[in-house]
Amino acid sequence: MLDSVLRLIREGHELIGIFSFECDNIFNFNTRTKALADELEIPFTVNKALALDIAAFIKQGAKVFLAAGYPYKIPPIPEDQAYGVNFHPSLLPEGRGIMPTPTIIMHRPEVSGVSVHKITPIYDDGDILTQRALPLSAEDDVETLSARIALCAPDIMSEVFAKLPEYWEQAKPQDQSQYISNAR
Repeated sequence: MLDSVLRLIREGHELIGIFSFECDNIFNFNTRTKALADELEIPFTVNKALALDIAAFIKQGAKVFLAAGYPYKIPPIPEDQAYGVNFHPSLLPEGRGIMPTPTIIMHRPEVSGVSVHKITPIYDDGDILTQRALPLSAEDDVETLSARIALCAPDIMSEVFAKLPEYWEQAKPQDQSQYISNAR
């Protein structure tokens, strides 16, 4: 999601802090993200976000908390003070969870895509702001699908951020009857 963040910065949004997690820098990477934080002289931490962190960033003027691939539960974000948005690599409500891509490729190709949704106390359960299908090809594997998701993310996030209040108001609850666990 770093390219999405860089695009949002170019479009005039200000980044004031980054929460990440310990990465092996083989499959998951955060070295470029850390370098960006250093360049911008903003906080970068691999600690879990706490409610006091959310409150501190809101006090500093944060208007949006954007999550993507973050493995920890994000504390509640007061909707009257800021938006909490998650970028997720499946067509929710199917494919909930931290790494749905292998399950999508092996068992559920029809839910290949991305969802941007409101952050709620339940993982990947928030109202949908927007979704985009990414049909699989016979050649797709975890790496190629992940790359396709990364390539479309900047455009999607730019669209959402440009009209976030409208997307927020028009968000649709997930159809819970369509939810099938990603666990097999």
